[in-house]
Amino acid sequence: MGTLCRGSVELRVEVAGRVVRDGNTITGGGVTSGIDFALTVITETHDPATARRLQLVMEYDPAPPFDAGPPTSADADLDLQQLFALVGAIST
Repeated sequence: MGTLCRGSVELRVEVAGRVVRDGNTITGGGVTSGIDFALTVITETHDPATARRLQLVMEYDPAPPFDAGPPTSADADLDLQQLFALVGAIST
């Protein structure tokens, strides 16, 4: 899928999914994907109706202001190196 690099750290992204099942392991990545992860686990351990009820109680209805979440929909002019430089400047 792609490789992200910063300094000597390299991360290989193999799967494009907010929640990924691999055998008996379920993982999630990202901030709101934790909610997606929880709803997926509730669906697996209970049933879809219970997960939908939980979603309703949380009023979870994501509507991001931009379509730049997945790399496949982000604008080509978004430079992640600029973001890494900003984060580095803030954390030092």
